[in-house]
Amino acid sequence: MCVKRVIIDCDPSADDALALMLAAASPELSLEAVTAVCGVCDVRQSANNALKILELCGCSEIPVAAGASQPLKRKLEFDGKYCGCDGLSETELKPASSCLSELPASELLHQRLEAHPGEIYIISIAPMTNLAELLMKYPQSRSQIAGIYTINGSYGVASDKSCWNPRPSWNVRTDPEAAKLVIESGIPITAAGLDVTMQLKNHMTERILTEGNKESWAYRFLEKSIDFNRRRGLEPYSLLVDAMAAAAAVRPEIARYIQGKAAVSDQDGLMCGQTLFGVKGYADAWNSDVRAACSFDFDTYIDLFLERVFS
Repeated sequence: MCVKRVIIDCDPSADDALALMLAAASPELSLEAVTAVCGVCDVRQSANNALKILELCGCSEIPVAAGASQPLKRKLEFDGKYCGCDGLSETELKPASSCLSELPASELLHQRLEAHPGEIYIISIAPMTNLAELLMKYPQSRSQIAGIYTINGSYGVASDKSCWNPRPSWNVRTDPEAAKLVIESGIPITAAGLDVTMQLKNHMTERILTEGNKESWAYRFLEKSIDFNRRRGLEPYSLLVDAMAAAAAVRPEIARYIQGKAAVSDQDGLMCGQTLFGVKGYADAWNSDVRAACSFDFDTYIDLFLERVFS
């Protein structure tokens, strides 16, 4: 079995937590580090939430570094609507006993990439500010990153026409300047964007609750997170979005892709954060390399969770 070295760049609320759980439980991946960025909650809270999850997964030796506290050029406010006062859907996890890395996220990323050039994949499930800062400070990292797996973007390739709504994904809209720099960098990107994440359904979380091990901490975490979402008027299936990037790294065959090129609009107004995607013609001049998922095997996806996280 070929094992991928990965670093997860995230803003841990409950959906990121599920991605960390799946990655930590997958022998196909060697989780080298976790970097946190501002997103649905403050960066320090995000980083400490990552420590909590990794410790519960038995992976407290994995370094966690805090990164950008704001987008490159914009102001981000935190109100707790989508993640609660603890940043983890009010699941009341105990503080971790391990400590954050003394290195900032960009330095930890640089250190690991220098040690293993061309071998490390980034799983990007948050605004791309940390990755943009890395590329700006260390331009050579473009060639050192083996590839990026992400749920960021909307590419207009879904076979289900109901998912063709051309709207920007939240992570890209939050820091479009960073997303533009990363997505247009030429680094190979595998994207399970809104084209497929919008096809998630609540019956998928219900299946986990029905078939999962009710005595496990992961089960109780999911149960509380679903309850939080319902109380806030949020759909339970949204908790499964971020882990789709980890699943794509674990099982390359889990999705079908269209190869093309992408660009990101960082202009204010209706187009802000919009991801443009093309396979020929006007896209030929774009300096990007993107595989956009047009379909996703959700049965296999939930099987992975049941076998590895909720067993």
